[in-house]
Amino acid sequence: MRLIKPTFHCRVACGLLLAASIRAPALAQETDAAAFSRVLASVRGPGHLTAGFVRQHTLAHFDTPLLSSGTLWVASAREGGGERIAVQWPYASDYVFLDGKTKARSQHESKWTLTDQSAKPGLTAMLVQMGAWSMGGVGRADLFSIKRGDGLIPARPQANELIVNPPAHGDTFLLTAINKDLATSVKQVLLGFATGPAKGADGGKRMLLQYLEIDTVPGDSVKYWFFEHDVATPLPPDVFDPEKSQKPEPPAP
Repeated sequence: MRLIKPTFHCRVACGLLLAASIRAPALAQETDAAAFSRVLASVRGPGHLTAGFVRQHTLAHFDTPLLSSGTLWVASAREGGGERIAVQWPYASDYVFLDGKTKARSQHESKWTLTDQSAKPGLTAMLVQMGAWSMGGVGRADLFSIKRGDGLIPARPQANELIVNPPAHGDTFLLTAINKDLATSVKQVLLGFATGPAKGADGGKRMLLQYLEIDTVPGDSVKYWFFEHDVATPLPPDVFDPEKSQKPEPPAP
């Protein structure tokens, strides 16, 4: 049997194939933290955001979850920063996060309550993080360990006659609190990102934060579903200045 000596071109081709086969696994092994950073980078871009939300609050010792809905406004750092969460159904309440301070008021209060965010480091810190994640910001990366989820975003429950959305698929991440102070009140956070419609986005769609779930140490959970994202319409004047902006109106009977 006669052996055929490989030509120069054959040796080069075989070498390239071998090198590619060696490098391919390394390129495919993206860490969970790197995947999280990549997804946040694809969310980043707009200077501000308006979105509706449905919130489901489940208390550890109650079988029936509490549903509410409202509007989220967020401004990026280049537009001065700020976040406002306005619950508009079935009651009215308002939270403003700006410059390390929290201002809150309900429909039964005539004055705003001003507190330092350190007074409630758990849930308050997560609400501030919510604003950062919705704009593609990392926020306090030292607070959590990061693990990729199964990609399933739960169905949005019906609230205030809103249509129930079916489950969706996207990029999900499970964040476990590793910061000692935060871990006393927050166990885990589940984030769900997916491409969806957004007013003002190129082609009408972009990567968006669509789901946030906060599990607390007492056993409660708070879930947010975000929809009707708008990155084009300017935010309302003085939206982060509660002394000038309009008080949230009670829901219509």
